[in-house]
Amino acid sequence: MFKYSNISLLSISLLVVISISNCTRDFGPSPVNEGYSILPPSKLPWPHQKPDLDINDYNVLIKDLWIINNFGQYQGGDTKESLYFHDGLDIVLDNGTKIYSIVSGYVRYIHDGGEYYSSVIIEDEEKPLFAWIYSHVYNFQIDTGEYVPQGNYIADINFQGLPHIHLFSNRI
Repeated sequence: MFKYSNISLLSISLLVVISISNCTRDFGPSPVNEGYSILPPSKLPWPHQKPDLDINDYNVLIKDLWIINNFGQYQGGDTKESLYFHDGLDIVLDNGTKIYSIVSGYVRYIHDGGEYYSSVIIEDEEKPLFAWIYSHVYNFQIDTGEYVPQGNYIADINFQGLPHIHLFSNRI
């Protein structure tokens, strides 16, 4: 009896492995709806994803995507006073890259942090009191209090050093 149970277990294991190896992930055609559509497999668009991006351009965007300084790292200089918690994603993009709102909502604040450290805060329409913050941007296309639809052009990247956008979400 012990032999047969091992053989049965082995047979079932092989069937599971064969079944999994034959699976393919098919997202089907790009969703088409009124307004902004997000191409699969994304749940949110990237901040540099244009609203009219087709699947080929989306695949290039994903292939070229470069994220540095992931959430949760401490950064700073040589002293403990200069340390700070890095609370977002840094997505490497050229200066001048257009940035689009990844959610619909209201512009709650535009922070003038100087040439390289300005930010915009957009409260998520579907999650009141939570907002998306886009830092290292300039050339604002929006104003405080304005409603911004998802996919709306909001600003451009501007950072000295390795150009990038610092993106994070937080309670406001």
